[in-house]
Amino acid sequence: MMIATLLLSLSAAPAGAAGSQAIELGREIARSGTLATLAPLMMKSDVDEAIAENPQLTPEEASLLRRIGEAQASTLLERVIGIEGRAFADHLSTEDMQAIIAFERSPTAQRKRAAMVPVIMATVKELDGLDYAAEVKAEFCRQTGKLCLQSRQ
Repeated sequence: MMIATLLLSLSAAPAGAAGSQAIELGREIARSGTLATLAPLMMKSDVDEAIAENPQLTPEEASLLRRIGEAQASTLLERVIGIEGRAFADHLSTEDMQAIIAFERSPTAQRKRAAMVPVIMATVKELDGLDYAAEVKAEFCRQTGKLCLQSRQ
């Protein structure tokens, strides 16, 4: 669901007049980005969830579902990288992209990418149960007496 929302927002971005070399630089940046790192894990999680929700699937069917998920994830990820690459090319100069790529190829950037999944997982775990909208409304209620949740009796 999160991937679908992201794709919709990316596909709504206007296409610029970036050249093919600039787009390739943008694609290289996109391949090293957070989205390219996390999207495969999120898509695998969606397939794992579908398998868990359907215990009637045979092991062979579950395996087939995983292979289909991997194939579609690969296709979707390439599409996302293409969209994101064009967006980088439309919004950054060639010099900026080359500087970003130089950093992304560095050992420091590689270690940062390797750390992203556990860092994000730790953050998500720590924020588990957070309901931002409810907290905003509760504070608004305390300050104004409006938008307060009514107790159910």
